[in-house]
Amino acid sequence: MTHPIHQNQFRVISAGKDIDPMYLLSQRADWNQTKEGLKLLAAQDPQANLLAVADIGANNPLGSGLVLNVGESLAWIGMILVHPDHRRRGIASAIMEECIEVARLAMDSSIVGLDATPAGLQVYKNIGFRESFKLWRCKLNTDTIIERDKAVKITSLSSIDKHSNFLRAVKLDKKLAGLRLIHKMYPEGSFLAQFQGEPCGTGSVSG
Repeated sequence: MTHPIHQNQFRVISAGKDIDPMYLLSQRADWNQTKEGLKLLAAQDPQANLLAVADIGANNPLGSGLVLNVGESLAWIGMILVHPDHRRRGIASAIMEECIEVARLAMDSSIVGLDATPAGLQVYKNIGFRESFKLWRCKLNTDTIIERDKAVKITSLSSIDKHSNFLRAVKLDKKLAGLRLIHKMYPEGSFLAQFQGEPCGTGSVSG
C-alpha cells in the first residue's frame, strides 16, 4: 500500500519475516531490542511487519513499525522508528496510519494501543491517541546480588490466568494488555509472588 501524499519520497511496505532493516533502525536509535526478540515479534504476523522505504529498497530503511494482535480485540503497535537523517518528513505518521489500518482491518481490533517515548508522544497525540498509564524502562547489571524476603515464594507461571486475576484484584487491569504481549513473546518469563499462600505480586520478563 502507498500513501499518495508521500509517494514521491517513500512508500510503506510489508517486510514479512525480514527483521534486519528494523534491527538496523533499532541499533541507530540505541534501543535494546535483540534480533531474537524481533524475530518473535515479527513471527506473530509477518504482514504486520512494516517498513518505510525509498525507491532504492528495504536495504536502506527509512522507518519501521510493527503491529501485534494481543487478543480481545486489542492490537499493540511498536517499533515505530525513523532513520535520524529522514525525520520530520511524515514517515512516522504514514507508518502509524498503515499500522492502524492493519490493526483494524486485518486483525479486526477495535482498540489500538502503544507505548510512547517522550520524543514520539506528540506524534501519537496528533493522530488521536490518549495517554493511559506510564511505563518505566530500567537496566540492571545481572551481576548484582538482590536480597529478598525468603518468606515470599516466587513461582513461574505457564499460564497467565493467576497473573491476570491478581492484576484485576488490585485494580491494575490496564496492565493486562502489556502482560499478554510479553507472555506471548516469552511464556517462561511470567512469575507470581506469594506470601503465606496468597498472591502478593507479579512480574514478567521478555526474552
